[in-house]
Amino acid sequence: MVFTVQLNKEKDAIEILLDKQGLETLKEIVNKNWHDPISKGANLSQSKSTCQNQQILFLSHNENYMETITALAHLELFAGENMREQPFHNSYRPLFRFPGETNRTSGSITLIDRTEFKPGESANVEITFLQGHVHEDDLVEGRAFTFSEGLTELGKGHIIKRIA
Repeated sequence: MVFTVQLNKEKDAIEILLDKQGLETLKEIVNKNWHDPISKGANLSQSKSTCQNQQILFLSHNENYMETITALAHLELFAGENMREQPFHNSYRPLFRFPGETNRTSGSITLIDRTEFKPGESANVEITFLQGHVHEDDLVEGRAFTFSEGLTELGKGHIIKRIA
């Protein structure tokens, strides 16, 4: 395993240049020890490197990264062929897309009155987004959205109100 570590004060991050084996080992360590990297303030992201068979991994931690926006929303999880077959539970993190936005953003769902959310059901939930990853204009009453795993749209919903 080959690696180089340097502090990037401008980005408040540690940059680690790793070979492929090193990258996989570090990701395994982080995923094993940080069950919820976002709540612990960790941001792991890859970037292309000019060195063949090596990648740069940015590991950053800063106070702004921890700021979140939470909304009360109503969700409907689609049922049927080629849809999600298993229920989801607290801390489920699908991708959300608001009409007119080109990017999708991850959000963490907190179930309010249940322990699982089954296909075909609809209910109110809380969704927490990282600040800066979603436009505040999207979190207004009545704003519609869809949610997905990858490119597969699994359901839809609308914002009831912004909580925090």
